[in-house]
Amino acid sequence: MLTTADARAAYLAAYATAFYGFHYLPEQAPALWEDTWIWFETLNGRGGISDREAPFLHHLLTSTRQFERAEQVRRRHPQAALPPTPPIHRAADFDPGGCVRRRRGRSRRRR
Repeated sequence: MLTTADARAAYLAAYATAFYGFHYLPEQAPALWEDTWIWFETLNGRGGISDREAPFLHHLLTSTRQFERAEQVRRRHPQAALPPTPPIHRAADFDPGGCVRRRRGRSRRRR
């Protein structure tokens, strides 16, 4: 039986495959993208995505489209010493609470 942890691991693996696939296997990109969506929906359907994690996981899902742009930036700025591919292994350890910004009224910054 598939557990929520299995669904989460499969989603992150599908994301990593799609992320790199968009650059290295462009002919397979639509299939990889579909696989990522399937695992995202499976994880969400099992209640495996909390309100805290939702923005982070959605960002992972949509960032596969930005890979080519990231590669262009890296190539144009060799002095930045950016790695040729993003360190995807860090995604699983990322604290999703860090990406959620809550607005509480207006800023009280003094001029």
